[in-house]
Amino acid sequence: MKLLFGGNEYEKVEVDVSGYERKAIGEYYDDNWLCGTVSILVGGFSGQFDAAFFNRRLFTILDPVGKSSRFLKWKS
Repeated sequence: MKLLFGGNEYEKVEVDVSGYERKAIGEYYDDNWLCGTVSILVGGFSGQFDAAFFNRRLFTILDPVGKSSRFLKWKS
């Protein structure tokens, strides 16, 4: 799944979630970490890094961002 924050090709933050960080073991906190790549493009600056997000916290990002965020695609 990809999340896109920003509206144009020159200023955006993209979060590409590739899956869960580890195999589920039955622990709520440990089982709900997602891993992926964050890409940033602002003006002449661009960067990319790997990151891990707690499942519930990643989607709370959508609340303050509101309509400027979009789901780009879903991979099963």
